[in-house]
Amino acid sequence: MPHTRAVTHQGEDEVDQPGIGNPHPIGLLGLGIYLPERVMTNDEWTEYVDTSDEWIVTRTGIHTRRIAGDEESTADLALAAARAALADGAFEPADIDEIILATDTPEVFIPDTAAFVQTRLGVGHIPCYDLAGSGCAGFVLALDIARSRALADGRRVLVIGVELLTRLMDWEDRNTCVLFGDAAGAAVVGPGPGAVEIVAATAGTDGSKSDILGVEAGGTRVPTTVERVEQGLHKHVVMQGREVFRRGRQPHERGVPRGAGEGRRLHGRGGARRAASGQPADPGCGPETAGPLR
Repeated sequence: MPHTRAVTHQGEDEVDQPGIGNPHPIGLLGLGIYLPERVMTNDEWTEYVDTSDEWIVTRTGIHTRRIAGDEESTADLALAAARAALADGAFEPADIDEIILATDTPEVFIPDTAAFVQTRLGVGHIPCYDLAGSGCAGFVLALDIARSRALADGRRVLVIGVELLTRLMDWEDRNTCVLFGDAAGAAVVGPGPGAVEIVAATAGTDGSKSDILGVEAGGTRVPTTVERVEQGLHKHVVMQGREVFRRGRQPHERGVPRGAGEGRRLHGRGGARRAASGQPADPGCGPETAGPLR
């Protein structure tokens, strides 16, 4: 399971950055989101599974979720969030040097979803690629990569996190279906005097826990077949809820002290600061979810 931590602050003082000699901090220059129009309440789930609003709220804290329209795809959600982030930072598509898109629900198997966003934005021949399989940690991992790219040569990177999980999940599996929804978020990362600086980030993966959350069918190990589709395995989210929650609550043994220390060091330099921490991977689970939901 991937884990990430990130610390940010509002950059007002000039901070020397390695690699490019740029006096401005590397951080968030624009933010955007996209939420599909349809809002699904907990009461609506009673049409599909044996549940109630009280049961869901008690176990997850979730009251509503967004559901993408039949005509919307992953690239549509990503594009809307990307445009909002560009507008927020007063950027044009031509100002972007790279696109990183984190998703577990791609537009198609091949090519990357980022390629569809690239051509629809009209940004030209720049690096565009997906990060997949990291769940909730994917967006923060993408921010970490974008920060390193900006530190290397001062480029502006468009980072997008998008999931259209309602197309992937089994709507009759009460253990998982009430947890998920559809949405997209985006950020422009790069150097700038007003950037919300990404001070430090750490990341790590525990591959030994790969079996506690995922969709097993559809890859090369368990290929898609007519029989497996008829069994609904292509939409069966395997989730050991209690173990996911426990692992998500554990600190990143090696990374957190280092990242937190860096955040404390830079936070003490003065000026208006804002600190935030990225949470470890806990895909689909709210803070009150101790799952499995039974």
